[in-house]
Amino acid sequence: RIMAACGWLSAVGAGRRCLGTALASPLSRLSSLPAAAPFHSTAVCMKQRFVGQVISTSMDKSVTVAVTRLWMHPKYKRVVKKRSKIMAHAEYDEYELGDKVQIEQCRPLSKNKAFKVLWNMDAEKEAALQQTREALQKERDEKYLRTKAEWDAKRAAEAQQQAT
Repeated sequence: RIMAACGWLSAVGAGRRCLGTALASPLSRLSSLPAAAPFHSTAVCMKQRFVGQVISTSMDKSVTVAVTRLWMHPKYKRVVKKRSKIMAHAEYDEYELGDKVQIEQCRPLSKNKAFKVLWNMDAEKEAALQQTREALQKERDEKYLRTKAEWDAKRAAEAQQQAT
């Protein structure tokens, strides 16, 4: 019965990691819900977060982050270091090689990219990056308003020309 619930949770996008939370929820009665019922539980699936070092910035709006983790080998009882290279989305390309960043899992953004960079772990750099982000966003907003004003003026001129 639990495995059937796992399949149902996977079908609605909750996954097996949420099963304990979903079963413990007072709203969830998995056996009584039809297979096509929407998921209305209070289960929350935490997104994976990692801290790593930027090792590549050659792509547009993307960085490659090396995440290093330690694990105990089951047979040899030795601590082994494992490195994973993860592509992450960086909207403004503000990160440099060697920056220590925190990344979080998100929806798939491309074939290899399903993480986004949350922030730089160095507080001083993060403050400077935040100012840069705000300036770029302000510039984008101004450009949008400028083009919108031009578009509205063009439409008004066309409407006035048609009226005459």
